[in-house]
Amino acid sequence: MQIGLIGLSSSGKTTIFRCLTGVTQTLRKTGLDRGKTEVGMAKVEDPRLDELAKIFRPKKIIPAEITYFDIPISDPTATDQLTVSGQYLNQLQLADAFVQVIRAFEDPRIPHPEGGVNPNRDIEIIRGELVLSDLLILEKRSDKVKESLKSSKGAERDRIMKEQVFLEKLKQGLEDKVPYLEESLSSEETRFIANYNLLATKPMITVVNVDDSQLENAIEINLTKKHIQELTGQSGVVFNAKLEADLMQLSQTEQQEFRESLGLPYSCLHQLTKATLDIMDMCTFLTVGSDEVRAWLITNNQSAVSAARKIHSDIERGFIRAEVIGYDDFMSHRSMTAAKKQGLVRSEGKSYPVKDGDIINYLFNV
Repeated sequence: MQIGLIGLSSSGKTTIFRCLTGVTQTLRKTGLDRGKTEVGMAKVEDPRLDELAKIFRPKKIIPAEITYFDIPISDPTATDQLTVSGQYLNQLQLADAFVQVIRAFEDPRIPHPEGGVNPNRDIEIIRGELVLSDLLILEKRSDKVKESLKSSKGAERDRIMKEQVFLEKLKQGLEDKVPYLEESLSSEETRFIANYNLLATKPMITVVNVDDSQLENAIEINLTKKHIQELTGQSGVVFNAKLEADLMQLSQTEQQEFRESLGLPYSCLHQLTKATLDIMDMCTFLTVGSDEVRAWLITNNQSAVSAARKIHSDIERGFIRAEVIGYDDFMSHRSMTAAKKQGLVRSEGKSYPVKDGDIINYLFNV
């Protein structure tokens, strides 16, 4: 799973990326490094791993990870700041979803590129850039379709003509800001749109970057989140990038104590990671043992045999069965032997839909 962080300059996007991933190197601001995309891995916080580690005392504890890209949406060397270049377009298309960072904090030392802080305007600017890129993608595809019509015949010509009509519908919808993605698509249209890899079709999480004074006002935060969700129709997270960057310099215990003093049960990082998993419909299953206790990211209700591929293709190929117990059931006995005696460990076949928190032991033969 690859998540692209996007946003206007001075939004705090790169600070948030570095909080998520721990990537701290400073890029040079001249030459080829200017505007370079950074890539990093974010560990998914999961208290269940720590509890399981107390029981199994493994050599390693391995949390699930999410890949994040810090992607500039515009070329910093271009005269038109809001032009998505081919280089960045390719990187944007690699993302499975986007986190758009929207600045809500005021700081005269950090001027906003648009002259003043206005979250609604910034959301529209970013959306406009993604839509413009999609229109260019569709225009190129339309040219190819028109060319293909010249030599096509029979059923193939009918299919191409249907795609031509669909392309015009998409382009018109984007230009008119119609939420065409919410409309029901036929199976054929679904196949068409999957091939275009449009940016506007990707899930979007909106992160509102606030300052300390805004963070202290819980009512304001709730109103901000509600407004963002209404505005974007998708997930909204409030994030204090400066605070999180400062807290990274403290120990885990000191971080937790400071957050509790502010009445914040979870870190901004935790909330953003959870929103990412929710919008991507992802969950984790667990494997345990003396060597390692580990979490694996999969799609919700993915089949047991398909989930086995996350561990190793040999397990998928030689799948016999999966021994499964839910995390809560296991923790009620804290022993596989005791849980088996109570009939809590189930034997499941290939088609079993894996649930979040399932502890699985795969039996296989290759």
